[in-house]
Amino acid sequence: MPILLQSNINQHDLTVNHDAIYVYLDNEQKKGGSDYAILMRNYSNAVGLIVKEKPSSTQKSYWSDRIFPSKRDVLEEGLQKIHKHLRKGGIVVLTCNWSDDENLEKYSYKTYDYLLESIGELRTRYSKSIDS
Repeated sequence: MPILLQSNINQHDLTVNHDAIYVYLDNEQKKGGSDYAILMRNYSNAVGLIVKEKPSSTQKSYWSDRIFPSKRDVLEEGLQKIHKHLRKGGIVVLTCNWSDDENLEKYSYKTYDYLLESIGELRTRYSKSIDS
């Protein structure tokens, strides 16, 4: 099944589409963060991709490029959940601006690059065009 992009995700979507997995960016503390993270964190059909240490937007909240290799498995854990769901024929939903953390690329380029590459590979492998 595909990876879908949805312009806006709300509580109703998460409740009604319990067979789909919704993806959001999260932090190791699993606190605070974006509106999507706060909303989705409490749903079993949502997967948080851990991309930083703390819920703040300061540079110290993000994994430095130097520390990323030791943290990659933390991010990979969420990516593997997505991959497993897709392999079983499941649907994965990303918001259209799923990588909207404006500081991720700036403060944690290796994390950002790995994340984009990984999601890109999943989209290439599992997304199918929908004929109109």
